[in-house]
Amino acid sequence: MLTAPFPYWHHFNAVPGADEAELVRASLYQMELLLSQQSAPSDTAAIIIEPVLGEGGYVPAPPAFLQGLRAICDKHDLLLIVDEVQSGFGRTGRMFNIEYSGVRPDIMIMAKVCATSLCFCHAIIDPVRGLQMGFRSAPSSVGRS
Repeated sequence: MLTAPFPYWHHFNAVPGADEAELVRASLYQMELLLSQQSAPSDTAAIIIEPVLGEGGYVPAPPAFLQGLRAICDKHDLLLIVDEVQSGFGRTGRMFNIEYSGVRPDIMIMAKVCATSLCFCHAIIDPVRGLQMGFRSAPSSVGRS
């Protein structure tokens, strides 16, 4: 697995409030560079993205960045996988954050914990194979399982 910069000023050692369009351009350029120098598109299966950078400070991806990733995936016949585990189910105002960009991912990953950790449900939506779901019971904070 290889990583490329997220269009966030901190990833480019820029100043807070740096021009978003320039950060998007630089991030997409780095992704193209990665595909030409480190992992050929023919050896790459997918690009995986969190539309809201979860562990990096809850930073939403600019719509132009997500649209650019979709274009790169289409150009190189790669899957675009969107991880909505932390941002899905209305946490950002829409059911899924990717909706703000108008981008349709090939696969979307989501999960939801219910009722003090009594259950854990996850789902992967693949337009070809459809909805795949899993469920497991987990111990709760009150000792039930």
